[in-house]
Amino acid sequence: MLTNLSPICELATCQHQACKNAGGCKGVEWRERFAADSLTNRAQRLMADAADLGFVITIEQRPLQPLAMGNYESVLGIRRARHGR
Repeated sequence: MLTNLSPICELATCQHQACKNAGGCKGVEWRERFAADSLTNRAQRLMADAADLGFVITIEQRPLQPLAMGNYESVLGIRRARHGR
């Protein structure tokens, strides 16, 4: 769970319905419930834009030394698509 993150909005400006229902900003709760879906949608739009422009995007995780769980870096790659659009 993402319990150690700071809120993403302030009580005075928060517009999330769940926060309004709870009576205060619940930015951390919003991250836990909706951030993955939001990021997935944004990534899908980015991949569609790249495909329209003739590119392919890859994001991979490469292990770092020493080999251990969680010891990795995320690497972004962009290349021209092999088939024309």
